[in-house]
Parts: sequence; C-alpha cells; structure tokens
Amino acid sequence: KELFTYSRHNAFVKGQDSNIIHDAIAVAWAMDGAVCGGEERHVRVRDDAGDRDGETVADPAGVAPANTWVAMTTDTARYKGLLLQMCRYYREIE
Repeated sequence: KELFTYSRHNAFVKGQDSNIIHDAIAVAWAMDGAVCGGEERHVRVRDDAGDRDGETVADPAGVAPANTWVAMTTDTARYKGLLLQMCRYYREIE
C-alpha cells in the first residue's frame, strides 16, 4: 500500500512519470525478453562511504569492459499485457 501511495503521489501530485515497478519489469523481462531493450555496460556499486555510497553507477560512455546487461527501453504495451495477465492469474487462484 505504501508503494502505491508513493507512486500515485509522484505521478499525480508531483507530475513525475515514475510509476515503474522495477521488480515487476525484471520478472516480465525474464518471462519475455522482448519486454526490454538494452545493451551490455559496465556497472558498479559505489562503496566509497560518501553521500552516494550504495549508488549503482553505469559507464555511460561504454569505455569500461561490460560486466552486465542494462535495460534501456521498455515495450510498455507488452509489459502491461504481462502484468495484467499475472494479476488475472492470481485473482483466479484465490
């Protein structure tokens, strides 16, 4: 409930389009690789004990050797379809 309230506040009160549920997109991508488009990038987690400690940082220029795949785009219609399919499935098994 708290996530929904936060998400709705950002979308409707603050005017930000930040209603992406990242874990659900990761699961949808695992189910259907066409949900996201992306590329290989070097990604690391900051551990310098500064204010940004724990932040995930991707090499935007692609200079460092790639160590993971990073989603850059989402097929919104495909994602919504999978999400709705999942919600219907769980509603029916209750």
